[in-house]
Amino acid sequence: MVWVRADKDAAAQSVGALKVDDKRKGTLKTVTALVSFELFVTPENVGQVQEPTGKQLFWTSYRP
Repeated sequence: MVWVRADKDAAAQSVGALKVDDKRKGTLKTVTALVSFELFVTPENVGQVQEPTGKQLFWTSYRP
């Protein structure tokens, strides 16, 4: 699952699941109202989780 949050203390919000092809390339197109945010990916057993439960595999911050 892909998540965004305003900062490390804010609650994470799911923006969708990565679609991974047979070459292990993952893509996701989404929109957020946040101007600055942290984005991270977690492995989840089901697609309808309300909060991240898996370990953060990838993460980045966007601050314009």
